[in-house]
Amino acid sequence: MREVRRAVLIGTIALAVLTTSSAEATSVAPVEVARQYSASTVFAQSPPEYLLQWGSPGSSEGQLNQAVEVATDATGNVYVADQFNNRIQKFTSTGTFIATWGWGVATGVATYEICTSGCQAGVAGTGSGQFALPGGVATDLAGNVYVADDSNNRIQKFTSAGTFVAAWGWGVATGAATYEICASGCREGLQGGGTGQFTLPNGLGTDAAGNLYVTDGGNRVS
Repeated sequence: MREVRRAVLIGTIALAVLTTSSAEATSVAPVEVARQYSASTVFAQSPPEYLLQWGSPGSSEGQLNQAVEVATDATGNVYVADQFNNRIQKFTSTGTFIATWGWGVATGVATYEICTSGCQAGVAGTGSGQFALPGGVATDLAGNVYVADDSNNRIQKFTSAGTFVAAWGWGVATGAATYEICASGCREGLQGGGTGQFTLPNGLGTDAAGNLYVTDGGNRVS
């Protein structure tokens, strides 16, 4: 028998953490993040124990506006794709706000910022580290954070502290109709069905080998 902790997305403004012990849980990963669920899927095993929840509607730090996906890292931090606020938010496992990142989240200026207090909604756009309706988030064993930047048709990578690392997709560096990886001066990806090309990517996952899987909304799994 093994305890399984779940970070579950509830509606658009609140996060809940539940735990359950069940012999059936041996087939479930130690940490499971549910992006969409119904009562039948959440309670399919033994009823989980309710632990806590956090969040309220808005754009200040810790507030959420269409929180569409969550991910956790090896140290228990929780990352939220705060879609309509065009930013990523980071919390402890007990819901304490740590930081948020995106363009203008600290001052409203059109540049990449990391904010720890007095934060605001991000400025939507196509720059490096900027978001246009981020739709998915995942982490790897090294603590890197990956974001499916939905309307920009690209994937972005950050450190666990929010430092921008790279973006990839078609045309993200030069605008050329080919697959590119960009580390600075990035732009939106070109939508399409080519190898490594995205059409509204909206979900992410990683494995123990460090591979990244993308649900490419208009095409396939990549």
